[in-house]
Amino acid sequence: MVQATHITLSLLAQRIEQLTGQIDELNQRLTRLVDIMPHSYSYRWVSVRTAPSLS
Repeated sequence: MVQATHITLSLLAQRIEQLTGQIDELNQRLTRLVDIMPHSYSYRWVSVRTAPSLS
């Protein structure tokens, strides 16, 4: 039981690291998109769903 718990926690930690990396990458992409948009646009409409279509 202890070994199964250790393996499960290890896999969970690895997945958390993967997701954190993906979040960081997406944040960088969103930052670049906002930076390249002309300042005359309103940023209020940019969301996670609409940002990918801007590239």
